[in-house]
Amino acid sequence: LEVVFLRGGEIPVATAKAPAMLSARSATRLRGAALLDQFLDTTYAYRFGPPAHDTAIATLVDRATGAVRGRAFHFPRGLEVHQEAEVGLDAQATPLPDGRFMLSVRARRLARWVALDVVGFSPDDNYFHVPPGGTHEVLLRPEGQGSVPRGTAQPLNAFASTKITLVK
Repeated sequence: LEVVFLRGGEIPVATAKAPAMLSARSATRLRGAALLDQFLDTTYAYRFGPPAHDTAIATLVDRATGAVRGRAFHFPRGLEVHQEAEVGLDAQATPLPDGRFMLSVRARRLARWVALDVVGFSPDDNYFHVPPGGTHEVLLRPEGQGSVPRGTAQPLNAFASTKITLVK
C-alpha cells in the first residue's frame, strides 16, 4: 500500500508505504496517519489551522508485478473544485485484436473527475481521477462496426479538454 498526501494537485506533503496482504474478495483497514513518521491531520479532523494537504491517494500495488490493483482518493477540504488552465492530460487509444481499444489517460497534475466523450464507443469507466504523474486505463468497447475512437477527455478541474489520439 502506497499513500501520498498532496497539496496543490502535485506537491507531496507526506508519503508512506506499508505491506498489506489481501486475499481475493477481502478487505482490510489501515489508518493513513498511523503509516506516517510524523503527525499529519490526514482527515482534517483536528483543524489546527489550514490543512497541510488537499488530496490523499492510497494505491494498492501488486508487489510481484508492480501492477496497480486499486486506488482510492480522499479530499479532506471537500469536493469543491477549482479549475486551472490545464493539468497536463494526455489520452491515447491503443487498438486491441478484438476491435476494442485500451485508453491510457495520463496527467502531469491531479486530474479530477475525468469525463470521457468518445463517439461510437462505451468506456468501461468514466468520471475517474488520475494522480499526478500517473495513468488510468479504460477499456473502450465499440458500439458499432469498424470505427476508431474520436473524442475528448475533460477533467473537471481544468478548463481545456484533451483530444484522444490513436496509437498505431
